[in-house]
Amino acid sequence: MDKKDNEFQKRIQATFRIEAEEHLHAFSAGLIELEKTQSEKKKTELVEVLFREVHSLKGAARSVDQKDIEYVCQPLESIFSSLKRGEITLSPLSFDLFYETAEWLSKHIVISGSEHTDASRQNRQELIQRLKEMVSGKSFASVLQKPSAGDIETSHLPQSDPIP
Repeated sequence: MDKKDNEFQKRIQATFRIEAEEHLHAFSAGLIELEKTQSEKKKTELVEVLFREVHSLKGAARSVDQKDIEYVCQPLESIFSSLKRGEITLSPLSFDLFYETAEWLSKHIVISGSEHTDASRQNRQELIQRLKEMVSGKSFASVLQKPSAGDIETSHLPQSDPIP
């Protein structure tokens, strides 16, 4: 890659970070509002807004090859899609997982793919698994608990394609 291409890539990544931070800020603000509102109509509107923010962040990440962010956004987007269709419902515990996901995304927006550690990738895979379990309707006790390395018994975990 020549110097001109490298500079272009840096500008694209900088633009992505700005856009991603805007989507994440809107997502976080929407979560807070959703958690506080009692109006079903307002909840429906907020779920739609949150869905669009996650969808846009996923698309932006895909366009600049930020696969870690894209892979976390996919099951999060599925959750909000299921919420829109009334297939799952929110509980106070679900917000813990949403806020944890927003925090993970915030930390990883500025990291390029080559800078991720094995621990970071393991953390991402655990987060993705918990999000997938939420959308599939598994109990929140198992979804929200972070398993420690010694606590994981893989024989009962669903098999899925490995995520690079």
